[in-house]
Amino acid sequence: DKLRVVGHKRDEDVWLGDSVDLFFSTTPDTRTPFHHIILNPENASWDARQNGEMDNSWNPALVSAAAKEADAWTLELAVPWEAIGVARPVAGTRIAANICRQRMPKREHSSWSTCVSGFQEPLRFGVWTLR
Repeated sequence: DKLRVVGHKRDEDVWLGDSVDLFFSTTPDTRTPFHHIILNPENASWDARQNGEMDNSWNPALVSAAAKEADAWTLELAVPWEAIGVARPVAGTRIAANICRQRMPKREHSSWSTCVSGFQEPLRFGVWTLR
């Protein structure tokens, strides 16, 4: 009952409320360009490709679902490989990534890979090695 939901349609300002961010780059050595997806508890999404400048024209065919419970919310997300411009990866493929969460109204931030000044820190992304 304390969730703050902002945005109900794609590419609205969902980051102004409770949200989860996914950042990933298929170039783990340079970490740019990178892709950024944000989802809120009502499954509204925002997405962009970033390579020095934000490209909001990137609108991948995401498959996602969000569910609200009494004291939590959950999120599932699938991003097709072709949406990020790569062929199906093989075992050992490395991807630079981070998953971040913003909890309102306290503006509590947490992330899988440590951030220092904000979520958009590609040099601080961790690396996932696919199996």
